[in-house]
Amino acid sequence: IFLRSTVCSPPFSSHIVKMSDPKAIAQKFCHAYFGVMQTDRSKVGTFYRENSKMTFMGKEFTGVSAIVQRLTQLGSTTGTPAQVKYQITKCDVQVSKAPNSLVLLLVGQLSIDGAPPIRWVQFAHLTTDDGAQWYLFNDIFRLLLD
Repeated sequence: IFLRSTVCSPPFSSHIVKMSDPKAIAQKFCHAYFGVMQTDRSKVGTFYRENSKMTFMGKEFTGVSAIVQRLTQLGSTTGTPAQVKYQITKCDVQVSKAPNSLVLLLVGQLSIDGAPPIRWVQFAHLTTDDGAQWYLFNDIFRLLLD
């Protein structure tokens, strides 16, 4: 799995999944990332670094703590994190010109506390500094409310 935590499986690496198989990297990323987003968003920081940026509905956040703070508040109207279920309907993947990087465009639906689904789109720039641990360098997420 993609997480780098002592309580989780080790991150997937380029030794296991080569850059020649970007779809497999994207699939493993989506499985791990959205698994955490659905079960314990407080742990989503394992997918980011201090130089990571996330734009959520037009507002930019930089660094692990700012990103985690925003994502743990997703859907909350009471201060208690809402239960969010994700469904990915499309995933497009390309190898980036930047070394050891992939870009993903994800389209899907999410449901907050069992409410009717809301469509969303996410651009994700995955990279690795050491060839082993992949992380989100850029993340742009938007709910399609219009």
